[in-house]
Amino acid sequence: MKDYYWQILTKISGMAIRANVILSDIHSYRSKNNLNVIKTKQLIFYRQADGNPEAIMPVLNVFLKWIKEGKLKNSIGQCGGWLIILGAIEYNTFPKVLFFKEKLGFNELNKMQLPKVWKCGSFEPAVSISGDIDYLYEIDINEAKLTVKKVSYINGSEQIFESVLPARIPNPGQTHSERLR
Repeated sequence: MKDYYWQILTKISGMAIRANVILSDIHSYRSKNNLNVIKTKQLIFYRQADGNPEAIMPVLNVFLKWIKEGKLKNSIGQCGGWLIILGAIEYNTFPKVLFFKEKLGFNELNKMQLPKVWKCGSFEPAVSISGDIDYLYEIDINEAKLTVKKVSYINGSEQIFESVLPARIPNPGQTHSERLR
């Protein structure tokens, strides 16, 4: 019941639901000393608005589908670039560009229209987990696995992360009985 009232308060007050998305690349190997070494690389993104599962999951589902189908290289840098592009598509912030068969040259780039707004899209690179988020989405790019965590705060600053299942987003063409299956 508390979540219901929070959603209504958010809609009335216009408060944005913020989130971080963390892409993780975890790999292990045997060292020269025959020890199992585990290395983790992470790339963090901030979403200033629409960070609730209902709004972010359609974009993350496309991103995860591309990973599962092998369309994206198994690299957080490469995957991160595509997440930013998906965010720019979602917010429609691309400047008008003519598409060429080959790579754009210096002259074509200089003639390109300016971006529509200062914001590149719905996902911004970040250096750390933000102190004002409501959700944390963790994506393991090797497993194409998503973990969603609801964030609450103690004493106004200490973050507590509680794992939740992402909301199922129905396909627009599905009937109600198909959604229940």
